[in-house]
Amino acid sequence: QTHLAETMLAYGKQHPFDFGITLGDNFYPRGVTSPDDPHWANDWEKPYGPLGLHFYPTLGNHDYLPADGPAAEVMYSQRSNTWRMPSTFYTYTAGPVQFFAIDTEELSDTRLYQRQLAWLDAEIAKSKARWKIVYGHYQIYSATRGDEQNLIDRLIPVLRNRVDLYLCGHDHNLQQLQTEDGVHFLVDGGGGAPLYDFTQKNYARSNFKAKENGFTVIDADQDGLTLRVVGSDGQVMHEEIIH
Repeated sequence: QTHLAETMLAYGKQHPFDFGITLGDNFYPRGVTSPDDPHWANDWEKPYGPLGLHFYPTLGNHDYLPADGPAAEVMYSQRSNTWRMPSTFYTYTAGPVQFFAIDTEELSDTRLYQRQLAWLDAEIAKSKARWKIVYGHYQIYSATRGDEQNLIDRLIPVLRNRVDLYLCGHDHNLQQLQTEDGVHFLVDGGGGAPLYDFTQKNYARSNFKAKENGFTVIDADQDGLTLRVVGSDGQVMHEEIIH
């Protein structure tokens, strides 16, 4: 994690970033217990503070392991220059892109998912942005854990032919998957935790996959979204342009 953060810093000096996002599991192994948890200084501010960016995070399943973990992560926004998490799910616009940060842990809960899904559906419907990017923790498709049926049933109908890109983590590797109904899919789970194998043999949806640490850089203008998957050595491993 520390090495990859240093790679991000070096890459950003050559290609300046505007802001960052996270795809959940922000703290291992059991999230944070409060806004004063030592993990904030050691595992967030120390590696990522030097980037000088605002980050817009999402929650993963490990962030939910302490009961107060999600609340602690929202509350930390009030005391940090780098962490911007106004709620467990939220939306914002940057340039020609509207981002929708979602809580896939809640979307997987049969008691709670309808409130967030209704919110997402309504926010996408009223968006005037040129590009729409939804990001969260759990995979919809993956060559490691395979397909997540809950999200296929609940989330895909909301994204289909309305959203350009779905970004996720959860599987600790890097993947770009086949486009479906106008939605591009990227698994970007190589942030520093132990890496996962690709257990779904001959997985037909895979366009690119690497059992590597890395991060993704998104460049956006009115004509396209350019996605560059950057490895821990700072080299671009994969590039995709969405028109």
